[in-house]
Amino acid sequence: MALTNEDLQAISNMMDQKFDERLEPINRRLDKLESKVNALRSGQIDIRKDIKAIDI
Repeated sequence: MALTNEDLQAISNMMDQKFDERLEPINRRLDKLESKVNALRSGQIDIRKDIKAIDI
């Protein structure tokens, strides 16, 4: 019994969907971390501006 290209495509699609489902929680956590890092960087820039204003 040989698999057709359609069979192989269906299997590939199912595997892609499963991988996406399993990676979704990881992607959400990474998005949250990225957001927090960006907020920290923004705060750091503000602090640097305040320090420069004090040093003048």
